[in-house]
Amino acid sequence: TRVGTAMRASDGVTSVRDFTFQVEFSFGTASVAGMFFRQRGRGSWYSAGVHLDGRFWITKVLDSDPNSPDLAAGTVRRPDPGRSHRLAVTAVGTTLRLHLDGTRLARVTDAQFDAGPIGLYTDGGRPGNAGPGGETIFRNAKVWTDGR
Repeated sequence: TRVGTAMRASDGVTSVRDFTFQVEFSFGTASVAGMFFRQRGRGSWYSAGVHLDGRFWITKVLDSDPNSPDLAAGTVRRPDPGRSHRLAVTAVGTTLRLHLDGTRLARVTDAQFDAGPIGLYTDGGRPGNAGPGGETIFRNAKVWTDGR
């Protein structure tokens, strides 16, 4: 599923409208590095991320449904698990963009959610690790609220 576990809203931020949210990450025992943004209540938000196997997505999660529709999805070259990567989401008005290591992976438009909290998530422990979760190491998170 693409609805991550261990979701956490950014401390002190209650709502962000137009922004760029960027974070460096490296895969630990997990296989997903993701962001959620423009969250509405407890069950609806946008999700964007990358999987260790190279899959990426921007998803509109509705009512916590793990089968919510992808607004964009695809595959890129498998991220090197031994190095740090940079994941970024830009949301300005109805336009949502996802970047990995400075390369744009997706650009979509959707008007369902216009503002809300932002945060990070990880999911999908790799085979051989206990449990369904896992660890992704996030660092140097930055938010620009003018959407650049």
